[in-house]
Amino acid sequence: MLGLTLGAARLGRVATAAVNTRSAPLRVAIYGDSFGQRGQDITGSPNGVDAAAVDPQTGRWPSDLTNRVGGVQWGFSPWLDALSGGMFTAPYQTNRAIGGFNTGQLSRLSASDPTPWYLADFRSFLLTQAGTPLAPDCVILQAGTNDGVTAFSAATTYANILKICQQITGLGLPVFVATILPRGHAGSTAERLASDRITWSNDANALLIAGLAAEPTLAGRVRVIDPRASFRDLSGQANDILPAMVYDGLHLSVAGCRILARAYLAAMSAYFGVTMVGHLPTGASYVANGLMSGTGGTVTRSGNAASNAGFTISGTAPTGWTVTTTLNGGATAWNGTSPSNITGTVIVARQTAALGEAIVITADCVASGLTNANTRAIEAFCAVTLPSTTELPVGAWFRGLAVVELSAHKGCRGVSAELRLAEPDGTTRILRSCGPAPNGTANMTLDPAVGFFGADRLILQTPPRIRKAGSYGVIEFAILLYFAGQAAECDGVLTISQAGVVAAP
Repeated sequence: MLGLTLGAARLGRVATAAVNTRSAPLRVAIYGDSFGQRGQDITGSPNGVDAAAVDPQTGRWPSDLTNRVGGVQWGFSPWLDALSGGMFTAPYQTNRAIGGFNTGQLSRLSASDPTPWYLADFRSFLLTQAGTPLAPDCVILQAGTNDGVTAFSAATTYANILKICQQITGLGLPVFVATILPRGHAGSTAERLASDRITWSNDANALLIAGLAAEPTLAGRVRVIDPRASFRDLSGQANDILPAMVYDGLHLSVAGCRILARAYLAAMSAYFGVTMVGHLPTGASYVANGLMSGTGGTVTRSGNAASNAGFTISGTAPTGWTVTTTLNGGATAWNGTSPSNITGTVIVARQTAALGEAIVITADCVASGLTNANTRAIEAFCAVTLPSTTELPVGAWFRGLAVVELSAHKGCRGVSAELRLAEPDGTTRILRSCGPAPNGTANMTLDPAVGFFGADRLILQTPPRIRKAGSYGVIEFAILLYFAGQAAECDGVLTISQAGVVAAP
């Protein structure tokens, strides 16, 4: 009965909501292996500093929804938010994926099992979210690739995935499962599957495609997506993955994350009867778009950039905004942001855009040496004062969001939204969405032919944050543009509009 209540309550809200007037996104919980875990913060989840945080590799999941997890980074989950225009969201707090785990470990249900019973924990977690802002509408199960290095048969892998799906759909929640992607290529032979494991992979995928949707115990609540055609390298060995889809032969690159997210979004949109259309959630805005009008903002450059002959940054930012060529509050979270041999110009301007007043940042830079230290981060940030607890009471949720368009880019690793705040306990926390992989990672440069503008513009939304008791003072909201040191040219035009911090339903 609890399960039916959880699913019915969420699905009822979905069924009665108009597509183009939605005020709340559909929420996604993630369970699985490292493909899913990479939607958590790259600094670790949890990071061992918070006494309330328990390492999921050795014990129970953290129960504190405001622990120091950080934010989402370079997995496919932040792209669910961005590519759906905010219609789907995967808060990091609902991410229960575990790097390195196979389906046998993920299907544990009892204390007698040789590892902690993770599926039981995940099911309990889902139940505790009923009626909260994190109650999911559906679950993504991203698992199976690690079975390729075990002795599991295809039938065993299928049985484990079926068991997981039965436990989740028993709560009234639909589950979206991806086929097991190819892995390894000529440049990463260690990740390639042996010939018998390729047969295993094909057989397991055939069982998933033929069996899950028709399984009567799942009540039609499971959908299998099969994005393998977009990942296979047909010119390589059997089961080879395209090198551009991964950065280490296994884990997905920006291009791979985007493709996988699109596949999930298509299936979720069809299931819920919604269309992926760009929109912003409604709600009280604590940084009105009007803040982006006027002049008088600050344009600065880092000391390192100032010492580089020929490097300049000029223009005028909108009132209340600062544009700088170095990370302001998050410098310690990224390496390679102070290149020693990059030259060029950054011009900042205010412009009236289709979506209202906008910041336009034009960067034209050249690195004289292709080292990882050439990565440049340009950041536009503004101060935000949260309203009184009367307007945003303790326990309420808020998040940062912005519309961004990135065009004419070369050597650009990506765009990220970031919310930085000092919470009442004195700890500064950083939450990001759609950040690129860490500096120095191969195959991360975005395809110059793929733009993020027009119908493909991004609506970046930071993960939701709960307001604690006490005074926050001034917090900061930022948009960051990253350039890859691996590329000689670092060019791009970034337009930021409708930036703000809103209540998160």
